[in-house]
Order: sequence, then C-alpha cells, then structure tokens
Amino acid sequence: MRQLVILGGCWLIPLALPAAEFENHCQDAGTNAVWDRMVHENAGDFEVRHLRDFRAALCRQINAGELPIEEGIKRFEAQRRDVIADRLPSA
Repeated sequence: MRQLVILGGCWLIPLALPAAEFENHCQDAGTNAVWDRMVHENAGDFEVRHLRDFRAALCRQINAGELPIEEGIKRFEAQRRDVIADRLPSA
C-alpha cells in the first residue's frame, strides 16, 4: 500500500493544470531526487525502476522537442495507472 501512495504522488507534472500551463519538471532536481530515492528504497521493485526510467526517456524526448509535454504526461500517467492497478488486490 505504501508504494501506491508513493507512485500516486510522483507524476511528471500535475494533471489539474490547463494545457497552456503545463510545466516541464524534467530537469527539476527535487523531482529527480524523489525518483532516485524511490528506486533506492525499493531496490527489488522492477516497476518503480521502470517508471523512473520511462519518465527519463519521456523527458529526453520532451526536452529535445520530439514530444509535446501533454503527450508525455498522457503516456506516463497511463503507465503509472497500470502499475497501480496491478498492485490493487483483486476483488
């Protein structure tokens, strides 16, 4: 359950912002440190490492101008939701 809370709060950027106000947090040292800490604290958790690496790959594309930030957020959030859904107990 702890991982659900952690993963729930570490997206690329807040989704509540209108498209014109999306901010690029890819080079934000604090956000990057949070992801590195989560990987370190969950060393055996492939999915946490995957999300961190997936975010980094999206950030490279966003920073290179190859991917609009809105699309990067959409892709990241889809992956994050899948990880969370996989961790929820089956009903």
